[in-house]
Amino acid sequence: AGFRAEGVQKALEIRAKADRDVTVIVADANAKAQKTRGQGDAERNRIFAQAYSRDPDFFAFYRSMQAYQGSMRHSNTHLVLRPNSDFFRYFSDPSGHSPARHTVTVPPPSAPGPTSSSSLAPATAQTSDALKPAVK
Repeated sequence: AGFRAEGVQKALEIRAKADRDVTVIVADANAKAQKTRGQGDAERNRIFAQAYSRDPDFFAFYRSMQAYQGSMRHSNTHLVLRPNSDFFRYFSDPSGHSPARHTVTVPPPSAPGPTSSSSLAPATAQTSDALKPAVK
């Protein structure tokens, strides 16, 4: 019985030491992983900043492609957005420029009638390129 008790005690000591060693090894590995991940993130951000300073349009395009990939990853993706929203700017124009908006000035009516300060001011409206007549 004495030998069995010593054996059980030794087994418990060995298991406790192994559990402690596992905990320390895993903690060290996690710390190294976090440090490496942080260094990788810093390098990625440095490269992105360098790319952005070289070609802001390409950087905007690249980030949009990442957003498209991330948002449409699953087959059950539903997006409720206007087709002319900034999110889809590369779908409608490969250069990524949103359609320019033009201001159209409407002259005041020429018919005689009561005049007020608000009726003399020209009216303005926003129209998109799609509504503008084609010029050849």
